[in-house]
Amino acid sequence: MTIALHSPPSTTSARPAAVSAEIAAPVEQDRTSRRRPAVLLIPIALIVLCATLLAAAYIQSMLVTGQQRLDELNHELVDERTRLQNERVSLAAETSPENVARRAEALGLVPAEERIVLTPGTDDSPDSASHSEDTTGSLDTPATETVPDPEPDGTVR
Repeated sequence: MTIALHSPPSTTSARPAAVSAEIAAPVEQDRTSRRRPAVLLIPIALIVLCATLLAAAYIQSMLVTGQQRLDELNHELVDERTRLQNERVSLAAETSPENVARRAEALGLVPAEERIVLTPGTDDSPDSASHSEDTTGSLDTPATETVPDPEPDGTVR
């Protein structure tokens, strides 16, 4: 069994040629006007994409430059901290009592035979019993006068 298929009758052939041209012209204009935005959209999208990629590359280069500067500053900070630590060690070595005594001897200074501690404001001298009441001011007797404390305005009573 075979079935024959027939196409529907054509409506364009029944219309006059002038009528079909009038109807076809607006349809053709609609198709071209729809294509123009699509044709313009592709280059605009490419331009926007390129601009975005360039902006991303610029931002990335700025970040890398900033990170390099941070690394340089960090290295400088480490170097300066090391130098400061070395300076502290050399200062401690220079101001140690042994070094001060050695330098004093090199300058010709000699250590005292005995230490005399003077405290301001006391009437008792630590060596008053061991020395005579000689007031001639010989060089062998140390001076053990007490000096009054200055007032807050700088005057001495």
